[in-house]
Amino acid sequence: MKKIKVVLIGAGGRGTTYTNIMEKMPEKYEVVAVAEPIESRRNNIKKRHNIPDERCFTDWHPLFELGKIADMAIIATQDRDHFDPAMAAIGLGYHLLLEKPIAPTAEECNTLTAYAIEKGVKVVVCTVLRYTPVFMTLKDIIDSGNTLSYLKRLLLSRGPKSLKICTLLDKPDRRTADISVDYC
Repeated sequence: MKKIKVVLIGAGGRGTTYTNIMEKMPEKYEVVAVAEPIESRRNNIKKRHNIPDERCFTDWHPLFELGKIADMAIIATQDRDHFDPAMAAIGLGYHLLLEKPIAPTAEECNTLTAYAIEKGVKVVVCTVLRYTPVFMTLKDIIDSGNTLSYLKRLLLSRGPKSLKICTLLDKPDRRTADISVDYC
């Protein structure tokens, strides 16, 4: 089996988690480059994966200036910063492991999807929250055929940020609801 070579863009919690998992399967994966602005995170990945200095970057731009040096790229930057490196990686022919959200806007999501199809690359989006109790409950409600009329407001807290899912209901028996999702 051919070893899959990986470049990591963003060595925070998620990016480090994925490469730590890959580290446990050295016969399958090799992390060959890292782009991370925080020196301690970058050096952690460099050390754990024996990445040479010339393959360690503070930004993804110079990494991609090398051309395609691996099979796949992990895009685990800040949420608002996924689109540009993902598009650049797709342009070079990298398959992607892309943290959610895909991009900040629906238009960018559609653009990225179309570009990946055009270039023939695979994009896997990590949806790590889909199996948490709250989302499993929402799925059960939807699958049961009941409306979201029972859901007045749901507030999930995680650190300093919250994800609010609010339904706007004017009648308890209404069959549809407008759902807004915002980060604050």
